[in-house]
Formats: sequence, C-alpha cells, structure tokens
Amino acid sequence: MAKLDPSKIYFTPSKMTKEERSVAAKKYRTASKLKNKRTVAIIICCVLAVAAIPTITILYHKYRFDTTFEALGLPDYSDRLTSSINQDPIQIDVSGKEYGSLNGIKATFKYLAYYDITGVVTSVHDYFGFGFFDTYVPRDVCLAWGDLQDSLSDPDISYRQYDRKCYLSFQNFEVEDISKYYNGAFRNKYSDFKMSNNHLIPATREVRDQILGFRRGETVRLVGYLVSMYSDRPGEPVYTSSLRRDDGGNGACEIMFVTKVEKK
Repeated sequence: MAKLDPSKIYFTPSKMTKEERSVAAKKYRTASKLKNKRTVAIIICCVLAVAAIPTITILYHKYRFDTTFEALGLPDYSDRLTSSINQDPIQIDVSGKEYGSLNGIKATFKYLAYYDITGVVTSVHDYFGFGFFDTYVPRDVCLAWGDLQDSLSDPDISYRQYDRKCYLSFQNFEVEDISKYYNGAFRNKYSDFKMSNNHLIPATREVRDQILGFRRGETVRLVGYLVSMYSDRPGEPVYTSSLRRDDGGNGACEIMFVTKVEKK
C-alpha cells in the first residue's frame, strides 16, 4: 500500500453556499456566547461559594448565643424605680463578681452599679469581629435624653459612630470631649448635654434580638448593670464602664449588661 503524503489533500471539501456559510457562522457565534456565559456563570458561582463561607461564619458567630452569665443575687429595682427620658439615668451602686462565658469565650464580670436608662436611639453601630469584646458587645447604641431628646430633628446636629465611639457634630464642629460643647452656640441652644455611647452586653437571646432590632429615632428603656470585664486570654485589657454622664473621650462609654428592654 502506497504511503500517503500528508501535504496532499485526498478529499474534496463540500462547497457551501453563501447562505449556508452565514447560518453556520451564526450557529458558531451562538455556541461561543453560550459557552462564554456558562464559563462566567461557573466563575461567579465559585466566587460566591468562596465568599459565602466567611459570611456564614461571621453571621453564625454574631447571632449564635450561648451564655452562662445570669447576674444572680444582685438587686433589681426595675419594679420600684423607672427611668425617664426627661431625667438622668438611675444608677445605684452594687457589688458582685461573676465568672462565665459567652459563645465559648470566658470572661469575668465585676458588677459596679444597677443601671436604668431611657433615651432616644440616635445611632447604632454593629461589630462582627471574632475578638473578645466584639463577641460580648455585638452592637453599640448611642442614646440621648433630656434637652437632647429631640435633637434628631435639629438640622444643626448630627450623630455618627465608629471605632467604638459616638460623635455628635454641631454646625460642622465635632469633638469627642463634651466639655467643649458647653461654650458657644451649642451652650446657648441647649442648657445641658445628655447623651451616652453604650456598649451593650445582652443577658439573654431575647434581649440580644431586641437590641439588634433598635432603630434610629426609637425611644427605649434599658435595665441592667454597669460592669467591668476582662478575659483570661493573655494580653486582653480590662474594660471598665464609666460611672458618670458628664465625661468624654476614651473610657467615657457605659458598658452595660442588659437584663431587660422596653420600647416606649
């Protein structure tokens, strides 16, 4: 049998009409587009799948709730005393210590004061970290009362939160030290400064869900205890609540173990 010369053509290609070539080209373009779409869809699905893993982990960590803290034996004045939006929060010294855990992270609470506050929610900020403080305090809530209870409707005032702090701006002037607000236009417009940034530790799953449901402009009442807290993790600092309403800057926030929530 004679060898075939690969340089030679041993068949005659069929001749296609112009219309047939046009149809074939159209089919090829359609098939290429479908292939490209499938490729893009596969890539998107892979990216979403990869992104879903940390997202699900973060949400599970945020909404999971397994705590052993109960504040047993501490006095509860909520049935005899009720805070008012027109007055400063109720604060009564208490003493107690409790060891426990939240979502498997151990901590020690030192109870400093019984605390009952009613105020308008001026801003909220959520934290999704896996660290000690983010686990215990999933949301900060800034509250205003007294002269500032209607401040959300004041065009000269705005609130914002970040980095575990709440800032009030008055006519584009923003400071963290509230003592500076007692001068100038702010002092002339408001007789006193009544607001606080609250690091809220929910005592129960129900309380946590209520806190996470707070919306700007709502009036709420929080009952519980101001605490200092620390972890057994090496290098973790002690977090201590402020016991004053007239302070500002670092350490001026209230760290509150919340046992009861009411919406007004």
